[in-house]
Amino acid sequence: MSECGFDDCGRPARAKGWCESHYRQSLRDAPLRPLRQDRVKPECAAGECHNPAATKGMCSAHYQRQRRYGDPTAGRTPNGTGRKPKAKRKAVKMPKGWDRKTEKPKPVRPAIEDIHIDKPRALTPEEIALTLRLLTRHGRLELADALGIAS
Repeated sequence: MSECGFDDCGRPARAKGWCESHYRQSLRDAPLRPLRQDRVKPECAAGECHNPAATKGMCSAHYQRQRRYGDPTAGRTPNGTGRKPKAKRKAVKMPKGWDRKTEKPKPVRPAIEDIHIDKPRALTPEEIALTLRLLTRHGRLELADALGIAS
């Protein structure tokens, strides 16, 4: 494959003898310009860090430490040295007994003598009126007669 026809480009030619970037420049009817060279970022200025600098001469991790603690080497570092960051809030002490495992409460069942299966209770006059009204609304007056609450 041939190289781009622009001076000192060195990229492979794609269309009309130019590389893709110079071909796109020609489509915009703009004068062809040399392409930007990849900029080499300087290394981080904090200690022995070799990461590329992002802001104010430091990598993003050291810049954040500078903002938070006032020192780019404070906090946790990759090799485990340096000051540890301060806790954002104090831990809350749990009340006594919270560390013990609790048993599930057993369901409370009424005693067999408290269940009134054979001893029905008497209905109040309000309950009788409500039952009669519901049975009348739904057309079940024969059931009201069977229960003995028909008016």
